[in-house]
Amino acid sequence: MQEVAAEFISANSSKAVKLLGATEEYVVEMLRLYTIQKKMQDAIYAEVDTNVTDEEAAQRTFTYIRASVAKGKDADGKSVDYDDDQKAEFETTMKGIADKAKTDFDGAKELDENLYSTTYSYGGDDSTMDEAVIAAADALKEGEVSDLITTEEYYYVIRLDSEFDQEGRYAGVRLAWGADGPAHVFEVYRVNEDGRRSLLGVSNTDSFYVHGLPRIQGMEQTVFQVVPVNILGEEGEGALTFVEWPDAQAPRVDFAAEVTLAAPGETIAFHSICSQEVSKVSWSFPGAETESSEGDTATATYSKEGVYAVSVRAENEAGTGESSREGYIVITQKASEGLALLSQGAAVEADSYVNEQERPEFAVDGDRSRKWCAVGSAPHELTLDLGEVHTVSGVKLYHAQAGGEGEDMNTEAYTIFTSLDGERFDEAVRVTGNTAGETEDAFAPVEAQYVRLVVDKPAQGTDSAARIYEMEVYGLEGKLQED
Repeated sequence: MQEVAAEFISANSSKAVKLLGATEEYVVEMLRLYTIQKKMQDAIYAEVDTNVTDEEAAQRTFTYIRASVAKGKDADGKSVDYDDDQKAEFETTMKGIADKAKTDFDGAKELDENLYSTTYSYGGDDSTMDEAVIAAADALKEGEVSDLITTEEYYYVIRLDSEFDQEGRYAGVRLAWGADGPAHVFEVYRVNEDGRRSLLGVSNTDSFYVHGLPRIQGMEQTVFQVVPVNILGEEGEGALTFVEWPDAQAPRVDFAAEVTLAAPGETIAFHSICSQEVSKVSWSFPGAETESSEGDTATATYSKEGVYAVSVRAENEAGTGESSREGYIVITQKASEGLALLSQGAAVEADSYVNEQERPEFAVDGDRSRKWCAVGSAPHELTLDLGEVHTVSGVKLYHAQAGGEGEDMNTEAYTIFTSLDGERFDEAVRVTGNTAGETEDAFAPVEAQYVRLVVDKPAQGTDSAARIYEMEVYGLEGKLQED
């Protein structure tokens, strides 16, 4: 190397050497680094792990039953702290529920009024859910139910529903490689169809985890490139590897309406919520002026009072999916003046709040500069008492961004429940994957005095604090048909 370096210096003019800022020692170091890089590049080609296992790529989804270790409800439905005897008694109850869940998971959800149930999805870098719950989920196979899991705050029983995201559109991928010599860093790229590269990240070790890798429509595999970079920022040629995607699945299908409670002659807008790879969407509106339509969005007009069903059908190369809802649309002359805001100033309770400046009542005071904020492990609950039974058909939420905070703090997943008596709550609508600062969710009209918001995933990342600047419940005052 010393001889080659000397030849390089002597072969160039003093002016060129000065412009390059080169010295004989610098050239020797460059040659040493290039030699290491070449050896390392060959090793990467030979040793990149192209066999990504199911465990490495898994995006797992489970349903959980959860109850507080230390709190329950009294005869009036109010939250109370358990004494030591009550804690021991409830632990025995939860063990019985866990046993029941082994054979009848859905039935076990209904065994005690203190139970809460919802679904949860996670990848390899999850830090939101309690570690003990994730560890239990990792030990299950699809369809299996866990034993009773006890954490500091809650009891859990979980059922693993899926080892991959249900639409096959996302995966977690771990890349690993070997090298004969050191590199300063490794750059990891996704190679696009046009040959261009998208940087996924940089690693200073011999592995890299890609969380939530999206599947590009129509692609059967994703190609990665791992590139060694020396201390001077110069790249080697890198090595290629790929991950195969599972076969396309029949589409998952859902839909939503702009409103579900309207007057005769009003036009209602609908939009489909389907898997990404869908070739055709067909709508059915029995009883509407136009009873069928095609496309991701549709409208329907109902000229007569009544209760109407809606269905949507989606197709792709793997098959067909369909979703139908009976009693989804209610047309009544009582809605001719529009829907009423039923929640402002309502009595409200929450499972927790941070301080007196972020109390639950700030979520229903009409002032969107103030918020309810709860911290600790999710989920968080906010329950409104409307004072009497009304016909409820929708909820509008103002999340963190609506109050001037960052969009990364917007609620990602939440569920709306309704109840006549404040004891038994029925799910009205569940939302996942939200990124918006304001959301409006319409659901089949229902008689209710209580409306509960359960914040399942409080933010876009790992932040566990719920931030709701306003919760507005809409519908019609009183019952549609009095007793």
